[in-house]
Amino acid sequence: MKVLVVGAAGQMGAMTVRDLVDFYDAEIIAGDLNLNNVKKVLKGTKSKKSTAIQLDASDAQSLKKAAKDVDVVLNCAWYELNMKIMPAAIAAGAHYTDLGGLYFETMKQLKLQAA
Repeated sequence: MKVLVVGAAGQMGAMTVRDLVDFYDAEIIAGDLNLNNVKKVLKGTKSKKSTAIQLDASDAQSLKKAAKDVDVVLNCAWYELNMKIMPAAIAAGAHYTDLGGLYFETMKQLKLQAA
């Protein structure tokens, strides 16, 4: 399984990366604005098949490029970015999940559920 973790250098993102590596042996593309912090997260794992990338989750083109050929886009970034990240996952043909957000953001996302 190949997973793009958006927001991988944050507290929740870093733990998500570790869980995916330790319990699922997943191939991870760990993305965040701060590349050095993402590299630190990956250094703390036992994964030999993970990659750190600098990723601006508000940039649709960067998201589409990062999501290419992944099975899952797992969004650990700030909830206000959900509606920027989810369409990129859909465009890439990847499954999408996030850590949630406020109800009004979820209502927008539910409209994209069929896609």
